[in-house]
Amino acid sequence: MWDAFHDVPDDKPLMHGFTYSGHPVACAVALANLDILERERLVPQVEERGRYLAKRLDELRDLPYVGEVRSLGLMAGVEIVADKVTKARFPSTGLARTPAVARNARGYGLVTRPLLDDILLLAPPFVITEEEIDRAVFALRESILKIE
Repeated sequence: MWDAFHDVPDDKPLMHGFTYSGHPVACAVALANLDILERERLVPQVEERGRYLAKRLDELRDLPYVGEVRSLGLMAGVEIVADKVTKARFPSTGLARTPAVARNARGYGLVTRPLLDDILLLAPPFVITEEEIDRAVFALRESILKIE
């Protein structure tokens, strides 16, 4: 890192940050956030809730259009496929099902993000409860069933 900064020619500006980078207020907020993470033991809670989310999402594997279910901590992806055996995707021209599932899920109060027309991304907050995970998985199941 030192060499990268040190070797900038004198006639070129050193572009090392932006107005908000390293701003004292932003740094204070970041430090307060780290204090909350430690004090409320949110990282161990994420590990525990992540295991619960993974277990509940595994229940979706039996649905006809669910290919894979992947998760790490509280981030999860549910793959929507046209054929479970071959994992063939739906054609992206007007038949993409994942955005429809995401729209259906909003009707249940679940916000998810469709990626690449075949993956639903879930990224709940660290403080999600098991009951909220149950509701989210129910909403996702019902939303996937509606695309049939």
